[in-house]
Amino acid sequence: MADSDGKQADSINHATEAKIHDVARSKNEGKELTKEEKQRLRKEKKQQKKTKKDEKGPPEKEKEKPSAPAPSKPVTKSPSHKVAPVPVNASVPEPPAAAEKSAKTKAEMKAERRARQDVERSSKQGKKEGGQTSSSKPKPSPSELQPVVKRLPEHIQVDDPAALKKLAKKLERQQVPLRLDYGYKVSLFSHLHQYSRKAPPTQQISIPATVIHPSIVRLGLQYSQGIIAGSNARSVALLHAFKQVIQDYNTPPNEELSRDLVNKLSPYISFLSQCRPLSASMGNAIKYIKKEISNIPSQCKEEEAKQKLQICIDNYINEKITLASQAISKCAIEKISNGDVILVYGCSSLVNHILCDAFEKKRKFRVIVVDSRPRLEGREALRRLVKKGIQCTYVLISALSYILPEVSKVFLGAHALLANGYVMSRVGTSQIALVAKAYNVPVLVCCETYKFCERVQTDSFVSNELDDPDDLIVTRNGKTHLKDWQTVKSLGLLNLVYDVTPPDFVDLVITDLGMIPCTSVPVAYNIHVNGVLHCRVRYSQLLGLHEQIKKEYGNNVVPTFPPKKIFTLTPAEVDQRREQLEKYMQAVRQDPILGSSEMFNSFLRKAQQETQQIPTEEVQLEIYLSNGQKVKINILTSDQTEDVLEASVVFCPLQRSGL
Repeated sequence: MADSDGKQADSINHATEAKIHDVARSKNEGKELTKEEKQRLRKEKKQQKKTKKDEKGPPEKEKEKPSAPAPSKPVTKSPSHKVAPVPVNASVPEPPAAAEKSAKTKAEMKAERRARQDVERSSKQGKKEGGQTSSSKPKPSPSELQPVVKRLPEHIQVDDPAALKKLAKKLERQQVPLRLDYGYKVSLFSHLHQYSRKAPPTQQISIPATVIHPSIVRLGLQYSQGIIAGSNARSVALLHAFKQVIQDYNTPPNEELSRDLVNKLSPYISFLSQCRPLSASMGNAIKYIKKEISNIPSQCKEEEAKQKLQICIDNYINEKITLASQAISKCAIEKISNGDVILVYGCSSLVNHILCDAFEKKRKFRVIVVDSRPRLEGREALRRLVKKGIQCTYVLISALSYILPEVSKVFLGAHALLANGYVMSRVGTSQIALVAKAYNVPVLVCCETYKFCERVQTDSFVSNELDDPDDLIVTRNGKTHLKDWQTVKSLGLLNLVYDVTPPDFVDLVITDLGMIPCTSVPVAYNIHVNGVLHCRVRYSQLLGLHEQIKKEYGNNVVPTFPPKKIFTLTPAEVDQRREQLEKYMQAVRQDPILGSSEMFNSFLRKAQQETQQIPTEEVQLEIYLSNGQKVKINILTSDQTEDVLEASVVFCPLQRSGL
């Protein structure tokens, strides 16, 4: 009985010793091992114990007790067999049995401690080299964290099933019919839509039940059938359709017009995109309308808000299209001399307007109209020019190299002017510009500023438009050789709409802001007075005004001006600069000294004359004196106030000191 009590006490002492060693070890290391490392250490410890037992022989009595998963296990042993405790750096008081250990046992303990240290060192080295354990997730490299992928437009992801599924869900949610692609597409353009005019999207909807406004349905049908073509014509028709939509709109209860109307326009825009992809000019017009709608205050009455929006649309058409074409025409006429032979391509409404204005101003020139299949737009241009009495020659694009030696200038229209200076226009434009460059013939592109696009493109493959391939089918003498072209698996018809012309082939771009090279597409800033467009200016013009005001009034009076940057501005930086310039102009206008200064007002007046192309004219000013006498003086519309007063003193019988 006493012997049994002694063994039990000895077992308790050894268990306590093991616990003390465990605590000391964890405190010394200060780091918890992973599950895999614990298992590895446990296996090595068992292997060492087994080796030790084989060397010493089988023990007389040994009882092991299961323990929790830890680097060391509490062991109960008999006094006849000593098991080395877990080695630690901290000093731990040894039990009475430790005094009986031999020198060989201490050496084994030292070797075991070194082995464990080697294992821990190797595991730490493996972590540094990127080896991760199964319990911890590998950390991604900085390049794999969040790859930045820009969202691509829907009309250039046709070959992506996920994008098509997403588009179908969006259209279903908006109650807009999905238009299916038609025919076989060339593999290089498989990511673009290709529609057939024989299957318009309007055949899948019922007018009384649809959410699409009837004016939008009619406009979409005209787009898909090619009845309305051309960037300007499509933009004007879109704006007029939106005017009708706004006129018929009624704000639902518990809704705000500025929010609900924008949501109402979204399915209309999706429907028009299904009829035909939107042009760059149409996209800019839609952005303008949405911005004006969002700026309407919530306390504004519905009828007043609708009237304001319709006025904004009329102003946009007048400023961006009508007045812009007149300004471009005045600049382009200066480049037309008597005896010129001008080459035009297709039917550009802006180029036709320029040529008609030049002919009305008695400029003597001849026009060569170049045309191409399948649209043959040049026939309409030829009809308009001949109707005005202009001498014309009509050729196809295949004869371009034969007639270019007699051409003095090339006038081209534009679908869009991209941010990198490339000109996007009807297919064949780049070929004409290339051949003209080879013959040293200057190429002039006429483009309104509302067609400026922030997109960057260097080829015609990534983003383009595919027209109906059946337009390429020609019937001659009652025979149609490509009638059943879809049955031939190895045959595909490609009917491209646009191409991209590099800026190296364009000598000059004529815009409503003036004549500029392609490589320096300017950013125009509009200045509005009482809600009406007053003028358009560039950053350099405002910077010059700022320098004059600072020189005249000092730095303390002049507000802060946006700094000049060396590199090309991004679209976000352009918007930020526009806001900064707006705040600057407001600060100058509200200042009692600067706002009333002749320097500031003369700048606005001159900018207005340049923007609206107001000619300087001589007018007669009538002055009524106090004695009833009337004096007439001649002044110029560009004269400043001091000039008018000076002229009044000269012609009026008054003393200078009296003024």
